[in-house]
Amino acid sequence: NLILIALAATLLTWLLERLGLSAMAAMGAAALWLAHPLSASAIVWVNQRTDLLAILFILTALLGALRGGRSAGLAAIAALLLGLGSKEIAVVTPALAVLALGAQGVPLGALSRRVAPLAGAASLYFVAWSSKFGHKLAPAGPRMENLGEEAWRRWASIPLSLFTPPDYGTWW
Repeated sequence: NLILIALAATLLTWLLERLGLSAMAAMGAAALWLAHPLSASAIVWVNQRTDLLAILFILTALLGALRGGRSAGLAAIAALLLGLGSKEIAVVTPALAVLALGAQGVPLGALSRRVAPLAGAASLYFVAWSSKFGHKLAPAGPRMENLGEEAWRRWASIPLSLFTPPDYGTWW
């Protein structure tokens, strides 16, 4: 885990430099991230390795999206898929790519061409995940023939359910 977090800090430094921070500011931000207590728990607990792997792959995908080009784009998609395989939170990578590319001043057309493959891969993952685990999102979910107020409330709760375990209510 120590090696993984060191790699993640290095990638974070490179990403921040790509976004325009000086080398010292980028290293300082990466050092602050390393000093955060949540980073410490990721180092000492083996079961936190999925978090580290997801961070590594998210940062790699962002660096690939920022670099542009066909090979970097394919590497970004591969990194995103590996990140999604590590932890579902990697689904936010396309949104982070939009923010990073926007911060660099990339024109809208080029931005959409770079982010569309990432968004497509994340969408395919979401569809596959939903087909496998969707019944856990809304066990007695709304049916198309009954789209009243309660049904819309249940559908609106689905995005929140993606980031909580299926049986979270029974844990506490």
